[in-house]
Amino acid sequence: MCHEWIPWLNVRLAARRLTVFCALALIVIGGAADLRAASIVAEMQSADIPEELRRLKDADPAVDVVNAVKRGDLRFLAVRGFTVEVPGVPKTPEGGRLLGKYGTREIEGTGDDKMIVDLQMAAMRYAEKYNRLLFEHLKAR
Repeated sequence: MCHEWIPWLNVRLAARRLTVFCALALIVIGGAADLRAASIVAEMQSADIPEELRRLKDADPAVDVVNAVKRGDLRFLAVRGFTVEVPGVPKTPEGGRLLGKYGTREIEGTGDDKMIVDLQMAAMRYAEKYNRLLFEHLKAR
């Protein structure tokens, strides 16, 4: 009587193995599709990111200040968030005077887009260093 169950047991084991195989295949195929979809989304987002914002991640503010001064561009860099900030410029009468005299230029691509927060933070750090250096240069004039 025990041997009557053996063919049934083999069929159940084969069915389980097939189910596990299919599940794993779907996971692998789905994972590849997810990776491709993520890659496509990243490419689309990267196309929407302004070149200046991408460049600032690895830029040297000291070199850029020297080049801006040579060009006669003495504007401070502004970063947009909930409001427009000019990081690195002291909130003093002298800081206000120099801001009023030379003005600001907003870094394109800064704002409240949560998808590119790492680039926006890099732009904020860059602008702070850039503005401190420019402030010291203008203060010495």
